[in-house]
Amino acid sequence: MRSSDDDTVAELLAKVRSGDSAATDTLLRLMYERLTASAEAIAQRGEPMSASFSKSDLVQSAIVRLFEAGIFRRAENAAYLFGAASRAMRQILVDRARMRHSQKRGGELNRLPLD
Repeated sequence: MRSSDDDTVAELLAKVRSGDSAATDTLLRLMYERLTASAEAIAQRGEPMSASFSKSDLVQSAIVRLFEAGIFRRAENAAYLFGAASRAMRQILVDRARMRHSQKRGGELNRLPLD
């Protein structure tokens, strides 16, 4: 990412913290583009992406997690914001893999106590 892009993101983050909804929209569009490129890179590396969970689903889920965690209010620069977004995307993929593997191993079965 170029320095001017970093400056733009930092300015947008400051406006978002002050409650500017137009800045939020602009920042979300910018993030969506960047995160879609990251999701494409993840898919090209061979990470499992199913037909029921697309790259855009991954990006949207990551953005929702960032909102829920209040990252947009805490982030002061682009590195923090996109680092948090990358971490959220990785966590989503790990959670989905765990869910997939638990279902494979009988995770949906009702467990009964042996007492």
